[in-house]
Amino acid sequence: MIKLTAQECFDRACEVYERAKSIIGDLTVAAKEVSPDFNGEIAMRQFDLIAQAIMLNIAVSDGKFNELERTFIENITEYSDILVVVNRELQKEDPEWPEFKWTDIDQLRTDNKEKFAVICADTVRKYAEEFTFFFSAIDYVDDERDYYSELEECLFHLITFISAVDEGGFDAEKGATEENIRGLGIMKVLFNDTWEKNLAEFESKIDE
Repeated sequence: MIKLTAQECFDRACEVYERAKSIIGDLTVAAKEVSPDFNGEIAMRQFDLIAQAIMLNIAVSDGKFNELERTFIENITEYSDILVVVNRELQKEDPEWPEFKWTDIDQLRTDNKEKFAVICADTVRKYAEEFTFFFSAIDYVDDERDYYSELEECLFHLITFISAVDEGGFDAEKGATEENIRGLGIMKVLFNDTWEKNLAEFESKIDE
């Protein structure tokens, strides 16, 4: 039986994130061959928002958002902070929207924690669309690599480790948890579905 501590879960998640950075770096090189002005740092910011939205939804699914989970989400990603983006976007629509900080989330009622996490995922969706728009086309024309599966695997591993971090560690023999299921659902909306939609649109243009 493989049993990882919370610290080991965090360390493994950091390794997964570095792997995702490497994949996005390779995609950026390919993107620049088509569009020299393509900005890889913007792509990393978009990926960070996707990853943070998924992990936040997992973290609050048990009605709590503890310091360990907060540290996990804040410190793995490097290029963007989902709360900064969400506060900015929602204050454009509603000037009365409060300035949420990471430490504020656990002060919300249990149902409001989940609602807030969903709001974050909904706000990130347009950035997910932008992230998958160009990369899905590159993946389509590159016969040597399956970038989609590589990034999907990275997100899946992040889901696995964040869902285990407050459960005393990761147990390889433990079945799927409610947190895993919720995380996979958010990943489907933000990553799988947007990638497949953009890929289908690209394919339809090629067939015209």
